[in-house]
Amino acid sequence: MNEDLQRILTKLEQIDSKLAEVDGKVDIVHSEMARHEDLLAVTVTLEQITLDEVAVAKELAEDKAEAAYILNKSITYGTEKRLTEKIDKLEQKMDERFEQVDQRFEQVDQRFEQVDQRFEQIDQNFEKVIGSLNNISDIMRAWVYKQSEVDRDLQEIKRKLNGE
Repeated sequence: MNEDLQRILTKLEQIDSKLAEVDGKVDIVHSEMARHEDLLAVTVTLEQITLDEVAVAKELAEDKAEAAYILNKSITYGTEKRLTEKIDKLEQKMDERFEQVDQRFEQVDQRFEQVDQRFEQIDQNFEKVIGSLNNISDIMRAWVYKQSEVDRDLQEIKRKLNGE
């Protein structure tokens, strides 16, 4: 944009120098007693040239401003589109990650259910073992009791045999 302004300033300086040149020529003509009509014709021509130069410079500046606007709009649109695509990809990746995490939680839940089932089986087996141990304990007590009775009976038989 500064380059455009610089060009316009250069053109205006050229115009200014041409106007200064015209002033010099007017002075020469005036000193040579130029005719009034000739001076008016030169002035009109120079004014027209100046107006044409200004119009061209203005049109050029407008064209460049419009081109800059279009370029800026295109860059903005492209950047926005790329950002939108990146955000969409990130959201998709996040959704995939959340889905994977959910699947992992489901797997963990299944594992916990299996562990719970194993613990229930272990509890049932412990109850059976405890029941079996209780039965064995009862049998052992009965055997010990019976053994005691047999020992007593033997002692009594021995006493009777010994004549007591």
